[in-house]
Amino acid sequence: RAFSCDGKLVCHCSDYTTKVWQQGALYRVFKEKAKVTASVFSSDGTSVLTAAKKEVRLWHLDTQKLILKLNHKEKVWSCDISLKCNRIVTTCADNIIRIWHSENGKILHKLLGHTQFVTSCIFSEDLRLVTSSFDRSLRTWDAITGTSLYTYESTSISPYS
Repeated sequence: RAFSCDGKLVCHCSDYTTKVWQQGALYRVFKEKAKVTASVFSSDGTSVLTAAKKEVRLWHLDTQKLILKLNHKEKVWSCDISLKCNRIVTTCADNIIRIWHSENGKILHKLLGHTQFVTSCIFSEDLRLVTSSFDRSLRTWDAITGTSLYTYESTSISPYS
């Protein structure tokens, strides 16, 4: 989500920062030690989730304080957060999708099935998770149990969907 739920804020990752804009003016800047590959707002608009190199960080939007840091062994490609189910999802270069608890940072599930880099992930409102990969598949998962629900494979599916 590049836009906050109320539509008043926009976040954009560039180089070593995630910038948050409010009505055309720079509102906040979150600095990282590496190039930022993803950034999203939490559903309540109080925090921003960023991915840079092998780390995912959850920041408090107003105070800019670090709430949570999730370490990976490989480069992180994408991330998303769902406060509805207290979950953070991350994808990285090892083809594994990780579902974390958003309050304590514990890994709840490691999802396997994609055969190449998992490039994107997003939670749905009905507590499902959709992922896409360079293997040209989309997969739908139960965000609570980690169970695979559906797989869509096609040569026409973009890995950046």
